Amino acid sequence: MKPVLISPTIDLIDSWIEFIQECDEKNISGFWDYPDRSENWKDYVKLEATRRTINRESLVSSSTFWLVNDGEILAATSIRHRLNEKLKKFGGHIGYYVKPSQWKNGYGTKILELALLEARNLGIRKTLITCSDDNIASAKIIEKNGGVLEKKEIYNGKLYRYYWIGLSS
Repeated sequence: MKPVLISPTIDLIDSWIEFIQECDEKNISGFWDYPDRSENWKDYVKLEATRRTINRESLVSSSTFWLVNDGEILAATSIRHRLNEKLKKFGGHIGYYVKPSQWKNGYGTKILELALLEARNLGIRKTLITCSDDNIASAKIIEKNGGVLEKKEIYNGKLYRYYWIGLSS
């Protein structure tokens, strides 16, 4: 079976909890907001669905997807539908994370490839993707997907790379 990109679903909450726990163990903080283990996970899934309709300067609409194979979440992505001033400096249009136990299996390249297709379907024609300068794996993933380095710049005391990827219609 090959991995597919899906919207968050309550059916895979156990896999999502496992994903988050692995990231927490590696001190990887992501774009995800998640409820305390005692809270209602159905509300979390509803929250992810409502993020698609937010449109304020401080918060932008976004779409969250999971890369799934055989009931296991391998990677997660968030696609921001537009950029605000903060996202222009940090985060860009697309953020993605691969479950640490799945690193070096090509899932980073795959989830970004599929996220770019979703971004194009949302009408985004040029995507900004950022990564820290020392995250060589992420830089390679972005470059494999057509990323062109525009600049390196310090944000909050850390050096970041700023890549653009044009999306054909």
